[in-house]
Amino acid sequence: QFLQLVESSGAKTAIEVGAGFCGTSVLLSKTLGPGSLLISVALPIWLNGTPEVFEKEARESLPPEHEFKLIRGDSAADSTVSAVRKALDGRLADLLFVDADHKTEAARADYDAYVPLLTKDATVALHDICMMELWPLWNELRGAVTPDRSIEIIRDRKQRDCGIGVLIGQH
Repeated sequence: QFLQLVESSGAKTAIEVGAGFCGTSVLLSKTLGPGSLLISVALPIWLNGTPEVFEKEARESLPPEHEFKLIRGDSAADSTVSAVRKALDGRLADLLFVDADHKTEAARADYDAYVPLLTKDATVALHDICMMELWPLWNELRGAVTPDRSIEIIRDRKQRDCGIGVLIGQH
């Protein structure tokens, strides 16, 4: 359902915070389509960041017309945000997908760090909104927009993890 939202948004440039094993990176890049740019942020390998083998597999599974850049560093650090800004090369992103440290303060820091790099109509998604640590932040963010600009993708209201909260435009 989230990928259908991304596709229908027409997004071509995205920032993913928290690359993990690059599975979502590949799905997002393929959904963004040819001529797209996906910039993923991951911790350095020595801090349990995305293993090189998964980065390599992701690159090999994407057609050449799908640009994928992996930037390693603390996601909210000024140096990492600057590296993402440089990778955007003057563009603004149409999509921000936050799926890194699952603590309220860290997710908030990621949101605050990357929203300035988005178009005014960009889509922002927060992963794992059903986690007790992230539910209050999700409620704060969706409460700051009109109801028609927030979507919750939750399989079961009783789940304790997963779920995606989506904000559409005007952040």
